[in-house]
Amino acid sequence: MLTISVSVAIIAGCGTKKPLQTDNSVSSEQGSSVDQMEPSSDYSEDTPEAGTDPSGERENDGEGTASGTDMDAAGRELFKEVLDRYCDYATNGWDEDGEESYMFWHNTDGAMGLDDVGYYFCDLNNDGTPELIMGSVEPAYAEWPDIAYDVYASVDGEIIHLATSWERNRYYLCPDSSLLLTGSGGAGITSWEKLMWDGGDSLKTVKELVYDYDDYPDSPWLYGENGIELSEMQHLTEEEGTKLLDEWENDYTRIPVMPLREYAKVV
Repeated sequence: MLTISVSVAIIAGCGTKKPLQTDNSVSSEQGSSVDQMEPSSDYSEDTPEAGTDPSGERENDGEGTASGTDMDAAGRELFKEVLDRYCDYATNGWDEDGEESYMFWHNTDGAMGLDDVGYYFCDLNNDGTPELIMGSVEPAYAEWPDIAYDVYASVDGEIIHLATSWERNRYYLCPDSSLLLTGSGGAGITSWEKLMWDGGDSLKTVKELVYDYDDYPDSPWLYGENGIELSEMQHLTEEEGTKLLDEWENDYTRIPVMPLREYAKVV
């Protein structure tokens, strides 16, 4: 899996369909298309199983899925400590050394308050237990309106912080309950990862698209599955790479967060 240091830029703009224009592309002889690489029913044993089909796409037959009302009630109880902490920050000021995304208070018109910070419960692994996404009620960053600022889950009774976003490391929620992570290591390298959560202590990379002009100037578009190393990835033509990027970036959804003030009214 491509690992991008937090000390460098991880996520380049989601609206940037072509990070760097180049006249060079990979010929069809150099590699097969993305369609040819899609996992089959007997793909790797590492392909996530919980709530997904072998291609990594979300299955949802309705079983084990709580209603919206039940999900909200369960989520408020399960993540009470986390939500109370966000309420405290939104009311009394943010902890600049805290684990929460600094996008809640940094580089905005002002630190976000109870009417600005929102929460949303979803079921990332289709087990009927909610996970928590924190975001902004109204887009605080016009160029990135749909970010999942922070993502939390419960594992064996312990709340874990699955993901946190910053300008170059941004997570988006997709309709199939996967997350799209876009990250940048500089002007010459950008990555997009489709991530699933299987109930463990971290998100798992199912599919990954990389634009790496620094290391592969003649064929910068690469595609891989299940977190394989960059050197093992399939080279794509520019047309294939940009087509897949368009599909992924047009797939994520607006997160319907509820203002924290609504939560604070009932606690």
